[in-house]
Amino acid sequence: MPNIAKSWEWNDDFTELTFHLREGHKWSDGAPFTAADVAFWYNDIILNEEMFPNTPGLWTWDGEPATVEALDDLTVKFTLPKPAPGLLNRFAVGFTQPFQPKHFYEQFHIGYNPDANALAQERGMESWVDLINLYHGGSDWKDTPSPLLKGGADNVVPTLEAFILVAESDKGRTFVANPYFHMVDTAGNQLPYINELEEKYVPEQEVRNLKIVNGEVDLKAQNLFLSDFPLYKDNESNGGFNVHLTPTLGNTLYYSFNTTHPDPKFADVFNDVRFRQAMSMAINRDEILDLVYLGQGRPVQATPAEPRTVAFVTDEHTNAYIQYDPEAAAALLDEMGLKDSDGDGVREFADGSPINIQHFYSNQGGPVQIHELVRGYWEDVGIQLSQREISTDEYRTKAGANDLLVTSWLDRNRSAPAISQENFMFKPPFGDRWQPGTGFEWAVWSDTDGAQGVEPPDSIKTLGDLADQFLLVPLGSEESNRIGGEIADIHAENLWKIGVVGDTVAPLVVNQDIGNFKPYTVSTFDYYFAYPFRPQQWYFKGGN
Repeated sequence: MPNIAKSWEWNDDFTELTFHLREGHKWSDGAPFTAADVAFWYNDIILNEEMFPNTPGLWTWDGEPATVEALDDLTVKFTLPKPAPGLLNRFAVGFTQPFQPKHFYEQFHIGYNPDANALAQERGMESWVDLINLYHGGSDWKDTPSPLLKGGADNVVPTLEAFILVAESDKGRTFVANPYFHMVDTAGNQLPYINELEEKYVPEQEVRNLKIVNGEVDLKAQNLFLSDFPLYKDNESNGGFNVHLTPTLGNTLYYSFNTTHPDPKFADVFNDVRFRQAMSMAINRDEILDLVYLGQGRPVQATPAEPRTVAFVTDEHTNAYIQYDPEAAAALLDEMGLKDSDGDGVREFADGSPINIQHFYSNQGGPVQIHELVRGYWEDVGIQLSQREISTDEYRTKAGANDLLVTSWLDRNRSAPAISQENFMFKPPFGDRWQPGTGFEWAVWSDTDGAQGVEPPDSIKTLGDLADQFLLVPLGSEESNRIGGEIADIHAENLWKIGVVGDTVAPLVVNQDIGNFKPYTVSTFDYYFAYPFRPQQWYFKGGN
């Protein structure tokens, strides 16, 4: 849908994408928003070697950058080194914004201000890069234009979003309406209707729930668990809120064994597909569905794409090895030679040491109750699991350092718009730093042309080739579905990710006094949660 851009067009081979902007569009400080802001973002920030010694891979194609030109104030053209028909989807659903306020940043940029280094040193920094990153933070994320307001409340980076960040601490953030926001209602009234937003950080689930049932929360959708739905439903009237059950995408919890873990005992076992098949069949998904998801959903296998958004993921893919069959699982482990020779209920490696898998997890990555149930299922077939909850940051750091034996998270970034412009869910490490998967050293081997890392099996090499081909053709085309089907086949055969339950619903709590609110038709990270449902049109009844 048109938003920041009024319109756009591709050339025939998807190597040139031209955007047309609106005349009169302004940043939140009143300065004009023009094509120069798009060109500045790419040419002076993304491609600047002092800011990014290695150009972010998101904005290169086979290592080659695009050319971004401001043809005039309202027209900007992207020329790509290879076809990228999914790029438009990246702009539509990505958390990064392909524009920055040139008029704000050029005061700190050495390319525009020769005294930028001196200015940085006056403020106690070494160079202009440190100064510009005080505001930019090395991130183009839309919802964090000034992390922790490092530049001070008077130096907030101008935004095109509906709200402006004006205060932030470790307790939360405060936003006020952007007076130059580009949307109006059908009567010509300026949006957003709501003048101020207060976002509070409450890390403890019990405290969050207490605030919700007491009516202290106007809206909460992300990271609410279905197991708490009865609590919310029982307190709707007293709390003055409504609770909805929203269909989800990307909410399938997965387990992924680290096939390139530095301990060869574990790596050898994890690389045997029979082990992964056994661990999948040892999971009682029907019981998890009833106990954790209140029967709302269905048992599914992890797939590289969200089945409800593409045509190439079949029932055969989603049903692969999901039957609860602990006897078959045990037989596969026996076949591998993983015996319980001393009869203590725990199978051993070939050297006689017990197989005890340390499982670190974060509660942001999915319902903790599932982990507790899965531990019991795997222990029933002789695989011991030691579990420990850690913070999200620590979890992601450990995973990125290849330290975890098994990773588990919600399988996001798999919807059609996401996979059409980024293929990291198709190939190692089958995720990113936000939701790490497995095969980290396989990814290093691929990224360094074999100079580092661990050489992967042929199936992974084939998968890498297919993943690259997938990005070259329009999503939904016959060729796209053919390539996607081959990718899904390889994933189903190898089970690098083991899924649990999909097609689930999630609670959403909303104050009864919020007008123009319609229940979400989907809740997903891939679609930016609330964004498709136009929260800029919500208002408080009675003006509260």
